[in-house]
Amino acid sequence: MSDVPFGVLARIPKLLFKLFFTFLRFKRRVKKSAKRLRKAMIKGGISKKDAAILTARYEESVSIRKMMRNAGVNLPFSFGR
Repeated sequence: MSDVPFGVLARIPKLLFKLFFTFLRFKRRVKKSAKRLRKAMIKGGISKKDAAILTARYEESVSIRKMMRNAGVNLPFSFGR
């Protein structure tokens, strides 16, 4: 039937479920830290426009896709990107 043991196949849905929620938790933490960073920059005297630009760059730099690409992991799918 298959070369992969049934026990391994049975655990895949649970693994995907955990990975999905770990990803959501990671993104939420990035958003919260970006918000704190933006507020701190504005409080420190940076204009709101510049703070927004820098915060957007920070959020882009903390991307799972970019981290995986930098680690040498190539995803077989691109989700339209």
